Amino acid sequence: MSTSRSGRPCPNSRVTKLMPYCKQCMKNGDPSLRAVKHPRFGKILIATRDLPKGYYAAWWGKLCQKKKIPYKRMEWALETSKGMVDAVPYKGSLLKYCACPGVKVLSLRFQC
Repeated sequence: MSTSRSGRPCPNSRVTKLMPYCKQCMKNGDPSLRAVKHPRFGKILIATRDLPKGYYAAWWGKLCQKKKIPYKRMEWALETSKGMVDAVPYKGSLLKYCACPGVKVLSLRFQC
């Protein structure tokens, strides 16, 4: 699912069948995206190239019960019907920096 800055799909195999990223992309994030410092609001997600309409990126992290996530991490947690996805500990889960993810967010999670 991730692509290089030139737009080519990542040539490495996925970590698992359900995770659309290879080990390197999970560690550092999708090369087509980057979190940069915003002058007023901390970090914010930007594209490193023009992304085609319908480009997918995955919000992934640890699936936890809402009560087990520290309050200071709630700003970056994603609520799902199965629990909360805590992406904070994972540098490569870049969608936590997305200002307004918009219509579709693909969330992937690991069990606590």
